[in-house]
Amino acid sequence: NIVHYSGADQLIFGCEKKDSFFYVHFTDNGSPFDPTAEPPQEKDFDMLDMGGMGLNMIRQTAENMTYNRDDDKNCLTLEFTLG
Repeated sequence: NIVHYSGADQLIFGCEKKDSFFYVHFTDNGSPFDPTAEPPQEKDFDMLDMGGMGLNMIRQTAENMTYNRDDDKNCLTLEFTLG
């Protein structure tokens, strides 16, 4: 999804567990895109293949989502509570 929509040709993915949290980190060199600034969108089922399903899924499952742009790279972190 990230590569498809951002045009990135590099993607770094990492995971880590700290205390009772699990973090998933994505860093890519694609076009700037802050998913935290995008308002949630309700779409009919037939329109989901046109984009937006990934962000909706993240919003429903992650406790927190943070984004920053660092050295011309998108840096996205998803936080999940364990247990």
